[in-house]
Amino acid sequence: DIDFNGHGTHIAGIIAAQGDNTQGIRGVVGDLENSHVTLHVAKAFGRYGGRLSDVLAAIDHCIDVGAKIINISMGFNNTPLAAEKFAELDQKGILVVSAAGNGGNTEKSYPASYASVVSVGAVNFF
Repeated sequence: DIDFNGHGTHIAGIIAAQGDNTQGIRGVVGDLENSHVTLHVAKAFGRYGGRLSDVLAAIDHCIDVGAKIINISMGFNNTPLAAEKFAELDQKGILVVSAAGNGGNTEKSYPASYASVVSVGAVNFF
């Protein structure tokens, strides 16, 4: 599948880019080929976005292949179905890392606002 906006490719590079690659980045895993880490990509969105059901289906796929950590670089409004799915991930001991949001405000973004999710964010001012 093609990564139409490049974001998934960017995140995969942060996680697993090989060192000495002439690109100026080394992933946090380091040497992926000689590590105990398996990187699996579950694509939820196409060229024109997607639906929450697509995200939940991708999460189910990650569960099925034995993922221990899931990165979700997007946000959505809280729904009972999503809350149930993320509670299931927590019960299974699967760590979820998610973007805190891009709104620059105090509005909650999910899944980052679920208590079991590691929320990642940044600011561009000092």
